[in-house]
Amino acid sequence: MIDVKPERHVVSVVDGEDTILLDLKRNLYYSLNEPAGRLWALLSDGMPTAAAVEQVSLEYDAAPAIVKADLTAVVQGLREAELVSPAVR
Repeated sequence: MIDVKPERHVVSVVDGEDTILLDLKRNLYYSLNEPAGRLWALLSDGMPTAAAVEQVSLEYDAAPAIVKADLTAVVQGLREAELVSPAVR
């Protein structure tokens, strides 16, 4: 899994259980559910993608394989929306 970091033109705010992402470059917003929002927070803190996925799977009461598959899809969606870019480590 490739390491990613949030783009500078994306700001986020937590609203209840959701995390709202605002793409200032395109004037679009996205809503992430609680586990995806937690992933966003960990990525924003500089955690490597695989470690962030593992951390979220530990924090939620779900099968790790399902969480990993779901969050891998979230990361792919964030990449396709250009909300994250590859992180240089």
